[in-house]
Amino acid sequence: MQENDGQDSVVIENLHIDTFVGVFEWEKRVRQTLRLDLELFLESNAIARIAVNDQLVSSSDYTVITNRIQAFVTAHHFDLIETLGDRLARVLLDEFTASGVKIRVRKPSALAGGALVSISLERST
Repeated sequence: MQENDGQDSVVIENLHIDTFVGVFEWEKRVRQTLRLDLELFLESNAIARIAVNDQLVSSSDYTVITNRIQAFVTAHHFDLIETLGDRLARVLLDEFTASGVKIRVRKPSALAGGALVSISLERST
């Protein structure tokens, strides 16, 4: 088996979080569901090293990461999903072993007519 020379990552997709987000007065009183997709970039060959032990303690615990994301997003009110995404990226880079993060925040109720609005960003250490 050939060793992986590329970038390894942990991906969490379609995480639904109910929170207060938006600039309008009604948005400050009514929770809206955001959908988040995240990719945490690990050091090269990190997954190969984790796989050797096949132990959760060696890995990035998805439950811990998800719980931290939910706690952060629900503890704050952001007017803009851009601000939410940028600050969440900083939290993830500060608190987890990741060389970078890619985040997409989708706000399904942002526009009339069922249009979905989203932002996407990448940050690195």
